[in-house]
Amino acid sequence: GGVSAFASLRALPEDANALRACFALSSRTLAPKLDAMVALVKDTAEAPNFAEPQRVKDLVSQQRARRLNGIPGSGHQYAMQAAAAQLRPAAALNDQLGGIPGILRLLALDESLASDEGLEALCARLAELHSALQQGRRRFLFVAEDALLKDCASTLARHWPPAAPPAATPAPPSAQPSQEPVAYITTTQVNYCAAAHATVSESHADSAALSLLAGVLRNQYLHTALREKGGAYGGGASHDSSAGVFRFFSYRDPNIQQTFDAFAAAIHWALDGKITEAMLEEALLGVISTLDAPASPAGEIKQAFHQQLFGRSAAFRAKARAAHLAVTLPDLRRVAEKYLTVPPAQALITSEARAGEAKGFRQTRIA
Repeated sequence: GGVSAFASLRALPEDANALRACFALSSRTLAPKLDAMVALVKDTAEAPNFAEPQRVKDLVSQQRARRLNGIPGSGHQYAMQAAAAQLRPAAALNDQLGGIPGILRLLALDESLASDEGLEALCARLAELHSALQQGRRRFLFVAEDALLKDCASTLARHWPPAAPPAATPAPPSAQPSQEPVAYITTTQVNYCAAAHATVSESHADSAALSLLAGVLRNQYLHTALREKGGAYGGGASHDSSAGVFRFFSYRDPNIQQTFDAFAAAIHWALDGKITEAMLEEALLGVISTLDAPASPAGEIKQAFHQQLFGRSAAFRAKARAAHLAVTLPDLRRVAEKYLTVPPAQALITSEARAGEAKGFRQTRIA
């Protein structure tokens, strides 16, 4: 079934400013191919080949094209990342890696590979990173039928003998929030606007109320203000509980300032007591349906495994679900007043023709 690899970075549930990160390799296969699959994953993890510079260059070029082409379809995500990056270290690092700054760094990297010296330097750096990665603690997950688990364990022990745990787990690199509104100028006919407010860690008692408030604002106010009246293709609000950030966004939007004004107006609407029990119940149903959404048996196990890696045990997730059920109307107004009445961090993706409207924003052009 091939081999996949990804890196994951999240804030800790008890502290939105503390980070934890992991790098994961995974594969799947039919039972008779178990030994070959484990051998392949180990070879991929421990003996990658950085001695093919042209192949490395091609991969960078492919990634550059893919990520540049992905901006129009995911502009609202990039804008939200850029706004949240002004508030939290985890969000700032995620933005540097997977946001527009990451794309800009990729463009510069691709340009540097035009020379043999640049390509050799990248291959040497990749080898250094791989060596550092090998020092981290390893954890393994097999998903299989009960009758095959013993075979999985013995196969793993044969290919990957137990190793002494590292003396210390490497800390993720730090990134400081920028605290400066940013506008990215690119080739686009529409705008993507985002505003963000710092809130609380995922384990905080107010986290559930903020998630439900986002659902209410999205369904009851922002859909009408941004899409029906403003003409945007979409927009809304969400509470990124894992990062401790409340975010507003618009998607394929003809407006800029009008949209930022709508974000502020949504907060005033919540403070004016316009939210009803029926609105709260609708938002609750949406959140609970997401929390309880079924997955495949293997998918649920893998999801629980990764949640556990980041401190979200089954007991923690059950407690969070119960907290959502306990939220009341006064809770929504209270958290809106407590966390959303300070000036927000803002970000914008727009065109050269509209760049003049981004006053007060640090402007960066994307080639």
